[in-house]
Amino acid sequence: IQLFTKYGFIKTGHKKDWIFNNGVYKDEILFQLINE
Repeated sequence: IQLFTKYGFIKTGHKKDWIFNNGVYKDEILFQLINE
């Protein structure tokens, strides 16, 4: 997460318990970079 924010990406979403992997639900965080 720090890598994305370091390069100007903005957190635009958070999907709670989105992915089921190895018996555990994990969140998915969405980042966006807008070139102006």
